[in-house]
Amino acid sequence: MLYEARNLRRSFTIGLAFALTLAALDGSMLTARAGRASDYPMLGHDLTRGSVSPDTTVSASHWPALTLQHTVALGGFILASPAVAYNRNLGVNVIYAATSGAPSFAAINAGSGAIIWQVPLAADAYSSPAVFNNTVYFGSEDHHVYALNATTGKLVCSFDTGGRVEASPAVANIDGTGPLVFVGDTGATESNNAGHQWAINGVGNTNPKCTVRWSFNAWANTNNGHNTGTWSSAALGNDATGRPLLVFGSTQPDDSVYALDARDGSQAWRFQTVIGKDTDVGAAPTISPPGQNGLADGAVYVQGKDRHEWALDLFTGALLWDFDMTTLKCSTNPVSGTALVGSLVVFNFCKWIYILDAAPTGPGTTSVVWRSPPGAHARASPTISGPPGDQVILRGDKEGNEDAYSLLGHTVLTPFFVGSTTTEIIASTAVYVYVLG
Repeated sequence: MLYEARNLRRSFTIGLAFALTLAALDGSMLTARAGRASDYPMLGHDLTRGSVSPDTTVSASHWPALTLQHTVALGGFILASPAVAYNRNLGVNVIYAATSGAPSFAAINAGSGAIIWQVPLAADAYSSPAVFNNTVYFGSEDHHVYALNATTGKLVCSFDTGGRVEASPAVANIDGTGPLVFVGDTGATESNNAGHQWAINGVGNTNPKCTVRWSFNAWANTNNGHNTGTWSSAALGNDATGRPLLVFGSTQPDDSVYALDARDGSQAWRFQTVIGKDTDVGAAPTISPPGQNGLADGAVYVQGKDRHEWALDLFTGALLWDFDMTTLKCSTNPVSGTALVGSLVVFNFCKWIYILDAAPTGPGTTSVVWRSPPGAHARASPTISGPPGDQVILRGDKEGNEDAYSLLGHTVLTPFFVGSTTTEIIASTAVYVYVLG
């Protein structure tokens, strides 16, 4: 669904893609290329999964001006969040989205809503796509990672992981050889969910495309080799030494957060979360760079299904703070990614939006800046858009609403009702700006 706002300072169309969601991170070790600054080319917007759009026009004060622009029917239900990126060959902003039920992958003109191309898939896809140069990458329940030509939809290559790929890829050039695709799998079945974290040579790498650079499965707890993989969408960032770290969570029974050296897959650290029944770490971590908010080593923020929001030292994996929500009654699995906005972390838990201090405010603790009034239950991760002082938090819920909150005003804004009480929006929101005329 797309929404249009007019009579503002400039005319634009905002894409709010309700579906599980879809800038460059500069530095000596990491580079990413994803079109224009207004793109939302991967889950969480960028390699750190910070979930903050660079757009300054979709804001708390402008939210009431948004109206429905068009609806696009793709023939299936959408569980993977879309990516939005400017396609230089087509000269338009393109939404890339996967469908399940009637499995397919589609490219949609973000301005007009016209389907540019749509190709069938062999199985459902719950993995949000990532766009790098003219290639779009995503995973599938048929165990493959696919690389399609972003202009034509033609299959460029694929890689068989041996397990279901529900994590969303992170794509970056970390060593000058070209793109590497980082993605995990969660094993062949629910009963045998032993999987890997992979680094795969992408299209344009000096190594053959869709081949393994390295893989990791040295999980601390595998239940005699039958279990533990990952469906957590990895975040990527440089630590204080310039080392590129890939950070992600593991499934049960391991229930941990891992950081690997992205160059060779060697383990940098592991953090054990609370082990219980169905307490894996499925949410995407968010990385704060060294020095931000007075944290010399940087930080990792991640939510576990153990009902904790964790803040960890990026360099060592040591606990910075632990926010415990186990006393709250909730029937929805906590799998929300975390948005990092300056000195604040924002996440969804059950029927609340939380805003916490990013840095510790006591030994192993942090402070709650705001908790929203209870709303509908939700699993979607929050997305932040707008200029400083007027930013809006966007989140889909399980009752078919796109919810909105003022970040600094701590107010609930009028939600947009999609149109059916049976519609469950579990995807994060992708925000882009399309200039008219």
